[in-house]
Amino acid sequence: MTSKEINPYELKEDLLKVYKTFVENPSDKSNLKEIERLSDRYTNATEILEEPLSSAIWILEDIRAYGKGSGLSDSQIMESSKKILEELRKS
Repeated sequence: MTSKEINPYELKEDLLKVYKTFVENPSDKSNLKEIERLSDRYTNATEILEEPLSSAIWILEDIRAYGKGSGLSDSQIMESSKKILEELRKS
């Protein structure tokens, strides 16, 4: 994926939506599917994305592990998600 294939404004809106929904309802199955889709699509593009989009994509991997007892604790994942949501809102 190249930077020409990524619309950063559209990506930001998509990320704001999934992070907001996750923070409000971490078990929302349709949102978790969208998180998986975004993660799969953009993980390999993080080096060409600017902050906070790059960090937001990386944290999606942690969100995918939420509730599964692997990696970060659920409270750490939620805290990171809230921080990313705030950063996205400010950018």
